[in-house]
Amino acid sequence: VQMKEGILAAFKGDNASAVTHFKKAVQIEPDNGDAHFQLGVALGEMGRYAEALKAMDRALSLDPERGTFYYARGRIHLLAGAREKALRDFRRAAALGDADAKAYLEHGAREGAEASRP
Repeated sequence: VQMKEGILAAFKGDNASAVTHFKKAVQIEPDNGDAHFQLGVALGEMGRYAEALKAMDRALSLDPERGTFYYARGRIHLLAGAREKALRDFRRAAALGDADAKAYLEHGAREGAEASRP
């Protein structure tokens, strides 16, 4: 129930409510990688990057072969200004088959590099 409520709140853009629901979901099922992942996404959307990364790290410790988890953690690193860490996560996500990570590495990273040229 908490996961469904959290996902619905996040879909509506109510990340604060989503965080509350996902935290409850994590308390009920501490070994649920998806709950930690969703918590990390919602926290990241709120700009609470340190907390978001902690949730993503826990999700990855529970399910280290989920490319989506690496991609999401990479996005949080990118938003937090840690580009090298983001690229490392995007590469791992791409190696695990994540299409968004592959697209970023093919297009986004190149555009970022071009934008940083003098």
